[in-house]
Amino acid sequence: MNDDEIKTYIAVRNRLRGEYGLPLLPIEFETTRLRKVREDAEFERWYRSHPERYVYDPNRNIFDNAGRYAICRNYLRKIFGAGSAH
Repeated sequence: MNDDEIKTYIAVRNRLRGEYGLPLLPIEFETTRLRKVREDAEFERWYRSHPERYVYDPNRNIFDNAGRYAICRNYLRKIFGAGSAH
């Protein structure tokens, strides 16, 4: 969803919420939330397209592998978010 689609989406949702007497969504908060959802989806697509980035060592136990995986994934997420990895 690009920024124009996000604005349209929020406007439609707020119109429907208004019709049913529900409080309107805060536009700035909802825009930020939807941009984060978009960024997370882009990261997931990018991360899954590079299986060599998965960390697994058959000589380590499951907890060591899980920890290494989490550290690697979080590091790559920060790089991706900074815009230097894609």
